[in-house]
Amino acid sequence: MVCEICKGAGYVYLDVPLGHPQYGRAVPCRCRREEITRRRAARLREQAGIADAEMALWSFDTFDASACQPPAVRPSMERIKRLCQAYAANPQGWLLLQGAYGSGKTHLAYAIASKALADGRAVFAATAPDMLDVLRAGYNDTSGEFDRRFATMRDAELLVIDDLGTESATPWATEKLYQIVNWRYSRRLPMVVTTNVDLGRPGRGLDERMRSRLLEGTRTENGYCRLIPLPAHDFRPYKREG
Repeated sequence: MVCEICKGAGYVYLDVPLGHPQYGRAVPCRCRREEITRRRAARLREQAGIADAEMALWSFDTFDASACQPPAVRPSMERIKRLCQAYAANPQGWLLLQGAYGSGKTHLAYAIASKALADGRAVFAATAPDMLDVLRAGYNDTSGEFDRRFATMRDAELLVIDDLGTESATPWATEKLYQIVNWRYSRRLPMVVTTNVDLGRPGRGLDERMRSRLLEGTRTENGYCRLIPLPAHDFRPYKREG
């Protein structure tokens, strides 16, 4: 589909008066900037161990609520799946999936990311430890690679942080995660977080500034953040292939 702004050229001229420093200078069109962001996010996902092809495997079609354990939680898990599908169609606010290992939170989070990718959004998705490893790998690069990686995570159209709370809580790691979360909080950028940490209980290893932001509005009907506890136990032993 040809961009209506630049008509496919990729660049536009700014509407500024004669004598302005930017007068007559071509700048990248919004469509080109968005494409650059998508490509950077894809490269970072691959460095974090998740390429687009792998992301496609995590879908709502492959999430089998009928395998959730114990059987009594299956209707609830089906409702949670539909809620995640609705969020994926129009990512707004923050979605927090809290549950035990194997409860399905990672699958649902990556299914949201996969749908957003299919819709053409720039998505970065990785576990919290992998995000930090990707940042560290660019830290000593004198070409500004660290800043580019950090900005891509911070500014992605949708950010998915999986397994928050499993990272090594060094001062550097804590501060970088907080900076990313706070940036998106102040600019109201959509984000999905999964964790097995009880976010409602202070002192669980998370930075309190970040925990406060993650919980904004979770006790109201239409708050900015929505906390979804997953009731399922570990159902990986019961998952079926195909």
